[in-house]
Amino acid sequence: MLKPIYVILIIMPFLFGCRGTNDTVQETKQAANSSKNFSSSATIKLSDNIPFKKGVRVRPAIKTDCDLGGKLSEYVQSFGQSKNFNFSPTKGKRELVLNISHVHGTGGGAWTGAKSVTVEGKLMEGSKLIGSFTGTRTSGGGFFGAYKGTCSILGRCVKTLGKDIATWLETPTKNAIIGE
Repeated sequence: MLKPIYVILIIMPFLFGCRGTNDTVQETKQAANSSKNFSSSATIKLSDNIPFKKGVRVRPAIKTDCDLGGKLSEYVQSFGQSKNFNFSPTKGKRELVLNISHVHGTGGGAWTGAKSVTVEGKLMEGSKLIGSFTGTRTSGGGFFGAYKGTCSILGRCVKTLGKDIATWLETPTKNAIIGE
């Protein structure tokens, strides 16, 4: 019979989802106090399908089955619209250029360890750089993670990154680190 402490230690990794704090986002907001806030009434050009960075190595199954680029765009737009940002895939005074620069997603769901996604982005107005960031989120699948597949766990990371990016858009800064 297992002692209760061992049961808790066995279950703990499956209880946590995308980890990290909002400390980095808060620090980014504080650092931006001297910079101009971006007007949320302007339309931002954003691709409907965020590409993988050129040369990044990602398992083919993740590229074809998980639709991380499409999901990331949807989440950025969804969380951004809740902050009164407008997005268009074809036009906008400013353009949010994103790419997925790293994916750690070994097949086998939560049984093969935590998964992570890293996104790089920059906010442009014409040829002028308004702000840039790198953001990473990691997840073990959260509660019942053992019953989730790799795409589902990576989707949790992308969803949280979408929220992080929308928050960063409120006060974009250069070379920001968002997420974890």
